[in-house]
Amino acid sequence: MNHTTTNFGEIITVGLEGELTSRCYPAFEEKLKNECKNGKKIIFIMDEVDFIDSIGVVFLLRMRELVEGNGGFFAMYNLKSYVERVLRRLRLEKVLHVYKSAEECFASMLSDELRFEESALIEIDEERKLVKMSLAG
Repeated sequence: MNHTTTNFGEIITVGLEGELTSRCYPAFEEKLKNECKNGKKIIFIMDEVDFIDSIGVVFLLRMRELVEGNGGFFAMYNLKSYVERVLRRLRLEKVLHVYKSAEECFASMLSDELRFEESALIEIDEERKLVKMSLAG
């Protein structure tokens, strides 16, 4: 997994390229942990991600949890059809804030009225390789 990080102050874009799998997950997560702190807005640009496996999905959920747990905002846009289909089947497109385009993503992110009807709480049990989701509110 290759990536390009661009820092725009409070907004950080991360262009991903290749496969989001268990082979790249631990090292890539470590690199991004520092960027995810202090209420930053982290945007993943996914147009060059060709494949995602279950560990890649866990990675995305962990990044969202880390970013939003620190008062930030996590989103992604320009998913290839395969990746979008995987996230849709898992019903994660709202949880992970998936958008079709950069315009849609940034307009939503910068809106003062950014609220989603369903807010999900995510618990990751790495030992049992289990992701639990429940609705809050």
